[in-house]
Amino acid sequence: MKKIELLAPVGNMEMLYQAVHHGADAVYLGGKDFGARKYSENFTNEELREVVRYAHLYDVKVYITVNTIVYEKEVESFLEYVSNLYAIHVDALIMQDLGMIALVREMFPDFCIHASTQMHNHNQEGARFLEKLGVSRVVLARELSLQEIGAIATPLEKEVFIHGALCVSYSGNCLFSSLIGGRSGNRGMCAGSCRLPYHLLEEEKRLKTEGEYLLSTKEFSSIAYLKEILASGIDSLKIEGRMKSAEYVGLVTSIYRKLIDKYYNHEELSFSEEEVHDLKKIFNRGFTKGFLNGADNKDLMNIKTPNHLGVVLGQVVEFDKRKIKIKLKEPLYQKDGIRFVDQGQGFLVNYLYDEKNRLIDHANDFVYLDNTIGIDSYTQVLKTFDSRLKERLDHYEKKRIPIAFKVVAKAQEGFQISITDFHHTFTSTIFSIDKAQKKATTKEEVQEKLLKIQDTPFYCKKIDFDMDKDLFIPMSLINRIRRSLVEQLLQSRYQDFREVKKQPLSMKSSHKPLTHEISIIVRNEEQLKVCLQEACDHIYVDDYALYLKYKSMSRVYYYLDRVNPKYVPYEKDHLLVSDLGALQKYSGFIMTSCYLNVVNSYTLNALLQYAYKVTLSVENDVESLKAMLTAYQNRYGYFANVDVIVYGKVDLMIMKYCPLNLLVNKEKTCCVCKNHKKYYLEDRKNEKYRILQKREITHIVHSKNIDLLDKIQWFKKQNITNYTILLLDETEEEIKNILKKVI
Repeated sequence: MKKIELLAPVGNMEMLYQAVHHGADAVYLGGKDFGARKYSENFTNEELREVVRYAHLYDVKVYITVNTIVYEKEVESFLEYVSNLYAIHVDALIMQDLGMIALVREMFPDFCIHASTQMHNHNQEGARFLEKLGVSRVVLARELSLQEIGAIATPLEKEVFIHGALCVSYSGNCLFSSLIGGRSGNRGMCAGSCRLPYHLLEEEKRLKTEGEYLLSTKEFSSIAYLKEILASGIDSLKIEGRMKSAEYVGLVTSIYRKLIDKYYNHEELSFSEEEVHDLKKIFNRGFTKGFLNGADNKDLMNIKTPNHLGVVLGQVVEFDKRKIKIKLKEPLYQKDGIRFVDQGQGFLVNYLYDEKNRLIDHANDFVYLDNTIGIDSYTQVLKTFDSRLKERLDHYEKKRIPIAFKVVAKAQEGFQISITDFHHTFTSTIFSIDKAQKKATTKEEVQEKLLKIQDTPFYCKKIDFDMDKDLFIPMSLINRIRRSLVEQLLQSRYQDFREVKKQPLSMKSSHKPLTHEISIIVRNEEQLKVCLQEACDHIYVDDYALYLKYKSMSRVYYYLDRVNPKYVPYEKDHLLVSDLGALQKYSGFIMTSCYLNVVNSYTLNALLQYAYKVTLSVENDVESLKAMLTAYQNRYGYFANVDVIVYGKVDLMIMKYCPLNLLVNKEKTCCVCKNHKKYYLEDRKNEKYRILQKREITHIVHSKNIDLLDKIQWFKKQNITNYTILLLDETEEEIKNILKKVI
């Protein structure tokens, strides 16, 4: 039976040690570039080699995150980086960029690739697309339930997240940080826009909510649902946390390791209240069972705070300008971290006092602290850092690797010692051995010398002996042989550099002739009627019912949903799509939307195998557009048929979570989005982001229009001859004025 893999996050060497020695089967981590956690410590190329050697020593696999989009000017350095990862025996790459996956598959055909959750992997057809691409594993969207995952039939390995922070947006579909703060989530630089405060507006009216962090999710925890997950056929269980502490990695890994082992030993998957308490202390924003285990909006979100909650320590019962008195619910120790809820502030506790103002190192009932931050209320107090838990986790028992020895000592045959780790075997032979003149060497003496391996990663599981009784074997010889055999075994587990043999590129392309088209995406029937009277080539409708009403019109086509558990029947020739599964499902004149994150010529070429026209990412600037298109032309000898959004408000994120259902309709059967009122999120700068609901998916729309209408002539000089206009609330007059500038 193939056992399910436990996959742990690693952001530095101490996190690696915690993951390995607390039972991870594999770890995932990033180098200094191309990983989706740029602000984690990450590893240099030399450090990556040490990581791989150390992990492989303990039979732990290493997956490297190269799961960002890659700009044209970076392709050469990207391939050099991948070559190094191949050479040091990295087990797999976790990737997002479609073009880079195609390139790596062609140049390094035996390098395993895992399709990152950043690729928006959420349905059966998407998995089939990835199968053709040649990846070996699909990391599935966090929004999928166990039942939905089970319905995806694929030979690919399935990986899911089971614990840690959650993105509120479908991964790979968040432009919030990029377009608002200039830090792209698709480049590993997410600024955490979802953890900021927002107000909810109904038209111009600010609605009262119980908290202001309206996009902030709780922490995901699956320990109570692990039996069902383990029985589901999923191949790998992933813990989030490359930017958390080493102790976090150790604790979470150890708890899931214990439960997984219990499952395979046919034991009850029980866990203690103390373990849950420790999980809360190490990091939590409140826990949710996640969409994987059937969470609803209320279970998913903590809109009151985006911060680590820890556990309730106690209550302030007295205060003055000098001291605070706290009634404790659990012990407080020196060097613990605390936070006062009303003030939102806290500190590490350096000085504790008893009722006689004497310094103490811990307290169990009441404690006095210095009032250094001006506490002036009877506030609840949280413990957010437990120094004793950290100390316990820092003093873990190291994992040991089982080995066995075999000793043969025969007067006629010589002396031989073999060592094995049950995968590799090495033998040392001495062909001449003396008879004992006085005292013969005993098995016990040989065993004592062979067991001197405490300073190695090994432990001896057994020693087999076949020894004559009257032989003399020098102890120095046994020591020398043992050291040599142990070193050989270590080196066999480390693995030397792998020779890099890049395969030549086939230069395969699919030539799609240039078109000169103006496409308009409309939101309502009034806009549709206006556009039918204007000179545009394609009118895409994102409302399926409205599309069905007007599908007989020659220029009216469907703008497919961005999330598709199932695909709608579609028979017309043109279709606008935003996910890879749609490329697998449909044929005809397909245009891909800007949400497929095209920023290099290889991704462009990969999509042109399926689409006649590709919309480039809104994250491109003028220079990256020019570099991409020039590289494409130079490599293939013709211009790429591309499209750009020249006007409109794009989606900043798409979510399964519905803030209107949670905050307006209070989790009842929801009809808020049918009341024809406009709802917005308003940020600290008073920018308003429209909330739209489409087939149970929430779209958060940019507050500002992309407006590149003055660059039309520049686009034409770059042979960009197709333009898309994305409407929201524009009037008839505004639509006509926009079109005049494009035409």
